[in-house]
Amino acid sequence: MKLFKQAGEYSIEIWLDPETDCTVREFWRNQQNEFEAPDDRPAMAFFCPKTRIREQARWMKAGELHRANDLPSQIITSPITGAICVRQWSIDGNGHRDGDNPSYEVINLFTGNPEELHFEKWGKFHRIGAGAVQYFDPQTGKLTKEYFWENGVQLPNKSGSPKPSIT
Repeated sequence: MKLFKQAGEYSIEIWLDPETDCTVREFWRNQQNEFEAPDDRPAMAFFCPKTRIREQARWMKAGELHRANDLPSQIITSPITGAICVRQWSIDGNGHRDGDNPSYEVINLFTGNPEELHFEKWGKFHRIGAGAVQYFDPQTGKLTKEYFWENGVQLPNKSGSPKPSIT
């Protein structure tokens, strides 16, 4: 079942699971019908009807992934435990994070180790002195592959080959 509500300048669509009557999706839209929510709420949220855990949340501005103050714009969690398995940082729809911090993380739910990290500046892969795209062994956390990028341009790996470095 789908419900519609109005909250000031925003409309809210709420989808309910017919068996549990729990919210399974919640979408906020601005007056231009773009995904956006007030007060640092996610504009899109998806819930597991059995556990009621929020499986995915997306913060958006004018229909684009966006969240300020170095907070993730998208979070994906395990519907069973609620543990975070993916985090993404974006500004105005572009993958971005200041400093030498990843803008995209995939985390192994069992070990807590990273599986994949992306470093982006304003939507372009970018990192100086280390791989801008990195893959890890989920059991050990050891770096297994990395791709080097600066300002959106792929660089050769340490051996000069365009193929990824494997450590």
